[in-house]
Amino acid sequence: MKKLLLAVTIMLLLNAGVACAGAFEDGQAANGREDWAEGARLFRLAAKQGDVRALSGLGFLYELGLGVVRSDVEAIKWYRLAAEKGDASSQFDIGFRYTTGVAGLEQNYAKAVIWYRLSAAQGYAAAQYYLGRAYAVGDGVTRDNAEALKWYRLAASQGYELAQVPLGRMYDRDGVARNYAEAVRWYRIAAARGDAEGRFRLGNEYYDGSGVTQDRAEAVKWYRLAAAQGNDGAQLCLGVSYLVGDGVAKDSVEAFKWMKLAAAQGGKHAMAVFGLFYDMELGAGRDYVRAYMWLTLAGIREPKDGHTDKLLGDITAKLAPQQLAEAQAMVQECEEQKFQKCDLIQPASDTTPKAPPRAIELSWSGNNTSNTRPFGVDGPWELHWAATGDLFSIIIRSEAGDMVGVGANQTGSGDGSSFQPKGGRYFLAVSGIGQWHIWITPP
Repeated sequence: MKKLLLAVTIMLLLNAGVACAGAFEDGQAANGREDWAEGARLFRLAAKQGDVRALSGLGFLYELGLGVVRSDVEAIKWYRLAAEKGDASSQFDIGFRYTTGVAGLEQNYAKAVIWYRLSAAQGYAAAQYYLGRAYAVGDGVTRDNAEALKWYRLAASQGYELAQVPLGRMYDRDGVARNYAEAVRWYRIAAARGDAEGRFRLGNEYYDGSGVTQDRAEAVKWYRLAAAQGNDGAQLCLGVSYLVGDGVAKDSVEAFKWMKLAAAQGGKHAMAVFGLFYDMELGAGRDYVRAYMWLTLAGIREPKDGHTDKLLGDITAKLAPQQLAEAQAMVQECEEQKFQKCDLIQPASDTTPKAPPRAIELSWSGNNTSNTRPFGVDGPWELHWAATGDLFSIIIRSEAGDMVGVGANQTGSGDGSSFQPKGGRYFLAVSGIGQWHIWITPP
């Protein structure tokens, strides 16, 4: 009889264990069907049986408000329960919340490092990366490049993408044994998957000949790919390459284009170089007001740059009092915009020609190639423009994109107009170096 009771007891215990595992798996299946409420119920059942996975799963559901009322307090409660039981992903989550100071926990780098270390020791790649970053910048620990390299390498070796470029940079940096070949290897891995920073850094290695045979054309190739993705460092380097003809044919128009994009993102070096474009008429009309604005902004971003200060002094001497006041106001406006899109700021005394009352004003822009919005006219019409700079052209296209004719094609600054005999729906393809303004006069 005792043996029978023991067998029944064992069976019940085994069944209870199976039910626990089944509850979690069933909860996952419910979540897969987006039946979040049922998933939460089953996770809670599994959690009562001590399933650590369910604890973490409940934290996730509360974090996003799936099947439950969203609550950072509840999310942290369940994540912490899982973390204290050794769940690596939950340990990382608690650490990340301490790093960011959002989602229910006050920022505390030292506490973040404690949780990252617990998670990283279990091989959790994200925790290894963030622990490496903490050592790289000294957040919550004494800065230590050797430790940063160690944790970055562990994360990157597991395929954790965020660690690849920082690991490459560690091999470029003082504080650890330099190894340019290793830097290139990790940059190339990142670049191959389309990482803009990886492409930019790989371009730098080809430019300098570090870890690879120096090849300026190859550097430009990688700069171009990264610049097209919006990397401001690559945009600056590509602009410089075009300016001096290094690895690519010299082209001040392309240089201006890429420098402008870099400066518009607030890059301090790009701002300084872009200011010189306006001072020296490199791809743009000479404009000391804008030169002052960009050089001043560069000085704000890099206060100890004596070379920029000297250039700014030379520009200031060329400005009339009214111009200086306008330039200073533009600097203030850019600061208020957090150094973003400062290329769109116009001086207060802008003397741009104004279109007649009956005209259709199409665009006010500059230093680029762009299409205007479509417009319609019922009969013959006139195209008018005012442009400053080295080059200006307008191609007239039908709304379908077919070329109708050349509306303007001039070198140097000036105003002009052309008569167009037929009405219809059109748009204009405009190329300009400098500033330009267009309007059309309908019949």
